[in-house]
Amino acid sequence: MIGPVSNPAYSDAIELFEQTIDGYRRFHILKAAIDLELFSWLMEFGPASPYHIADSMGLNERYVGPFLQALVDDGFLDQCGTKLALTEAAARLFAPGSPVRPPQLLARLSGPSSNWGRLQALMQSRGEQIHGSDDDSHNEPIYPGDYYHAERAVRDWPQFAAARRLLDLGGTQGALSIALCKALPSLQATILAVPGELESVRRQVADAGLAVQIEVIEGDLFSTEPGDNYDIVLAVHCLYAFSKRILVAMETIAASLRQHGLLVTQHWFEEGQEPQMQNCVRELDRGIRRLRRPLRHPEAFAERVTSAGFRWLPEPNLHSHKDGVQLRLAQRCDDCSSTADAGCAVATVGEVILR
Repeated sequence: MIGPVSNPAYSDAIELFEQTIDGYRRFHILKAAIDLELFSWLMEFGPASPYHIADSMGLNERYVGPFLQALVDDGFLDQCGTKLALTEAAARLFAPGSPVRPPQLLARLSGPSSNWGRLQALMQSRGEQIHGSDDDSHNEPIYPGDYYHAERAVRDWPQFAAARRLLDLGGTQGALSIALCKALPSLQATILAVPGELESVRRQVADAGLAVQIEVIEGDLFSTEPGDNYDIVLAVHCLYAFSKRILVAMETIAASLRQHGLLVTQHWFEEGQEPQMQNCVRELDRGIRRLRRPLRHPEAFAERVTSAGFRWLPEPNLHSHKDGVQLRLAQRCDDCSSTADAGCAVATVGEVILR
């Protein structure tokens, strides 16, 4: 009698399962390459043969061939004759000071405090708070797509080149401030970081060579006095804990900005109906990372921002309601009645599509 595994009728089912398992295996291949510092070695020593890589790095020759080939298949390495080299994308991704920080993202994603590791408990929670999740919300990784579009929008702001001071309220673990300070060397930034992120953010700033340009201090919007007269304030994925105090939060932010200074907001909203999912895995990830605490009612949020003395800039063609995430810019404008007034006459930001 043919067993179920050897039965040809099961071949499609087995292949389906293998495809999913291969994703898990490839995750560990990439993580091992990062932990082995393979990409750093290739950046330092350049293209090399698999034998040279194995010999120089002390790797097991039995496994190194398929291990490296998997990285070629996934687009991290290029085959150059008999030698392997980083692809252009991988070179940018793993360059020193890269704001993407793949090692930290993968370590936090697979670490003991990651909510992906307790997905079963989250699925069975039926709305109850999972032990530790409220305190561990900052441990969930922020992915490049969460801040890349905000960076583009800020850099497209006509007054960006003249900006000198920036306040980052947290939410991207310093990545957005690092990217903007790299783009504008005259910009000085202050980043607020919760205790669990403080040292990590400081390391990222130091690794990017921006310790003189960026100051990282412990605190949040209500526990710290970061000063005033900032040109830009970043409020990106950082207001979920203050959802019941949005107006007070906006008034505090307004007091820290100069007249016509820029407020950048990007948050996940629960809009009363399920948004059309473009990528269900990323949608689930967003829910896990925000720990079921989206901001509610985007219209009410917009009204509170306006009530605090801001005027929304002309909304760019963002598709900004995609998956419930909205990216919008506003300027402090105590004496303006509309965005068309002189101080707030700003060109529409270029097209950005949120993931």
